[in-house]
Amino acid sequence: MDALGINIFNIVVYTVLFIILYVVLRKYLAKPVMEMLEKRAAAVAKVQADKDELAIKYDELEKSKAKLTEEMQQELKAEREKSLADAKAEKQNIITAAKKEAEMIVAKANQKLEQERKQQEVLLAEKVEQATIKVLKEIYNTEKSSIDKKLIQKALQELS
Repeated sequence: MDALGINIFNIVVYTVLFIILYVVLRKYLAKPVMEMLEKRAAAVAKVQADKDELAIKYDELEKSKAKLTEEMQQELKAEREKSLADAKAEKQNIITAAKKEAEMIVAKANQKLEQERKQQEVLLAEKVEQATIKVLKEIYNTEKSSIDKKLIQKALQELS
């Protein structure tokens, strides 16, 4: 084999060196690399599991958010309706109070008008009485029969 340029001793030495290198690499390099790869694979699996778990939580939060939004809208609607009802009740109370006040004002005005009417009637009666007395005195002063004078004097006494 020497003629081919192959040296058996070199092949044996290379083989032994290769086996030693293989054992050393396997013991000191392959094992830590495999452990590192397994750790990375476990970390990737954990990250994937966390991602899936977070996706589920996100979906749950979205559903919860939608539910809360709907509840808030219902509460707002109920509050708006309550506010409208309160406003209508307040409006009705204000209208009722205004009507009562208007009725009181009208009643006072009617009462005042009635008092003024009575005063005007009294004044008119007094003026009519004064005019009647004046006319009767004029008639009395003019010459009439004694019967007419007695009647006029009696009327004057009744009016006074």
